[in-house]
Amino acid sequence: MAALPDGRAIVATGYFAESPMSGYVEAIELYEPASDTWARLFELEDKVSPVVLVPLLDGSVLATYSRLNGPPAPPELVDPTTGVRRPLDPGNVGTSVAVRLGDGRVLFAGAGQVTAFDPSDQSWVTEGASTELRAEAGAPFDDGAVVVGDTGVFTVSSELETRKASKPPDPSSPFLLYADVASVDARVAVVDNEGWIGIGDPRNLSWSRLWTGATREAEPPLVLPLCESVLVLAEHNLRVPLDAPGDAEELAVPWSLGEVGPRGLEGTRLADGSLLILQGSRTFIYR
Repeated sequence: MAALPDGRAIVATGYFAESPMSGYVEAIELYEPASDTWARLFELEDKVSPVVLVPLLDGSVLATYSRLNGPPAPPELVDPTTGVRRPLDPGNVGTSVAVRLGDGRVLFAGAGQVTAFDPSDQSWVTEGASTELRAEAGAPFDDGAVVVGDTGVFTVSSELETRKASKPPDPSSPFLLYADVASVDARVAVVDNEGWIGIGDPRNLSWSRLWTGATREAEPPLVLPLCESVLVLAEHNLRVPLDAPGDAEELAVPWSLGEVGPRGLEGTRLADGSLLILQGSRTFIYR
């Protein structure tokens, strides 16, 4: 799922037992928050999972697909208004995490490599990265991106240079299994399903705050950016102030784990700053 500049969201839908990692995608749809309506943009020829959707500066959407069986399907440029799809030369992206950079390029981080797609000439550039790099999630940061995975936290510059940041000092959580990350101002918040939230500046290879307690067993948590805080969706749903993580507030929320439906538990920040949260057949707006 991704937010569009006009206030809508573009969403991959299909069948999910709980999360985007435990099902398949069969269609791409548009959600209009103002009218709470859905419209199917197009159906996919094959069932795929996962699907990566990245809005570009010209209003189109870069879509990459991984087939459930077989090689990845070719990436496409999608017009979110008409549904017209234009195939691209395949880039070496696989099931990589994607982040749009400030200059309009899209950074893909995968296992031991990073790839950048330049919409201006539709070119792909791949660079070798740390052999430790395995990406679960990513977010824009500085002029590049911050990427997390089960081997730690990495920064990737606009020149595609990777650097590993130290992990928050929690000896009970040796790996970032099923992690998510969000960036707010000059800091990032990282959460994993083993029970910790780290807040800090990965450029300094250090973490200024640490608060533990949010867990979501065996499934990816979500962390979504708000103004001066982040919303963490896990076994416990929390609003965590960046300057005082110990004052995290547990929220009484209408969503819960384990609902089967056309959409997994996922979220994005819309153009107006509110959060769109989807689960199963239900839609929520958090302000």
